[in-house]
Amino acid sequence: MSILEEIKAKIKAGEINEAMSMAISEALKLEIVTSLSEVEQQPSTNYLRTLINLLGNEMEYQVSEPLISNSAYNYVKQVHFEQVEQGNERILKNVESLQKMFSMMNDNLSELP
Repeated sequence: MSILEEIKAKIKAGEINEAMSMAISEALKLEIVTSLSEVEQQPSTNYLRTLINLLGNEMEYQVSEPLISNSAYNYVKQVHFEQVEQGNERILKNVESLQKMFSMMNDNLSELP
């Protein structure tokens, strides 16, 4: 069962707090991949990848070997790190949205007979 399916099951069971904890835990993770390949070409051999996990206070960074010797490396690196800088902001906005959504759901459930 995927994490999304687990969260949906918790909501259906009325376990809003558990669903919120799971959703926020997942929302605190972000993977950013910048690639020089066509979208259809997977996996790319020219990529930068950053995985941010705010809950675990971890950041993982990978650069493919072929990209380092590519003439576009500096440009791709600049674009990638601009996206990484915006990543923390996106995560925090997602968590705020989730908190509001679950708060509204919890309020509505408490009003049911």
